Amino acid sequence: MKNNYFSTTIRIEPFTHLNKTLVLIDCDDSSAAHKHIEKLEGVRWSNNRKQYYMDYDRYVINRIFEHIHKKAGWYLDYSAFITQERKTNNQREDKSFKE
Repeated sequence: MKNNYFSTTIRIEPFTHLNKTLVLIDCDDSSAAHKHIEKLEGVRWSNNRKQYYMDYDRYVINRIFEHIHKKAGWYLDYSAFITQERKTNNQREDKSFKE
């Protein structure tokens, strides 16, 4: 997802797998985006989903935000967390999730 103001958009969303809350991180296909995300402490790659993910805690969004904004022109889309707060008990469950 790109827009006219930012060169790269990183999207994050909450995700539940086996009763554990995770944060999925979706970035464009550029190698620069992947290399930068890989430097984020605690991030892992899911071969099944072809996405990065992290364990959720109350500070994870801030850590991701600070990491992403080290790059000029990059944008963090965390709107899925705002929507998720409105649906507190409706998290997706995906039993096929594998690292």
